[in-house]
Amino acid sequence: MTWDEHSLFVRGERIFLYSGEFHPWRLPSVGLWTDVLQKIKAIGYNGVSFYVDWAPLEGRPGHFSAEGVFAYEPFFAAAEEVGLYLIARPGPYSEYALVEVLLYLGISD
Repeated sequence: MTWDEHSLFVRGERIFLYSGEFHPWRLPSVGLWTDVLQKIKAIGYNGVSFYVDWAPLEGRPGHFSAEGVFAYEPFFAAAEEVGLYLIARPGPYSEYALVEVLLYLGISD
């Protein structure tokens, strides 16, 4: 991927990215993800951004678990099947108060 002042280029092709938003972990039925993505594509979008809430993936520092609705591989496969670009937005730090971040990191007085 490259870009210029007008748009993005993916594999040498100029694209204009029109994206919706979807949080796969908020829909616990993995089998419905493709249906939702098809609907996003049907209204004319060619991409979808998704929020990666890091806190459930690493509930305790050093203990990573990406299973069930937190396993992103099925989501990536569904987006590829439907033909949508993905835009990952990492978190959770923009969503949490500073005190919660400090507690998560183990920083205290």
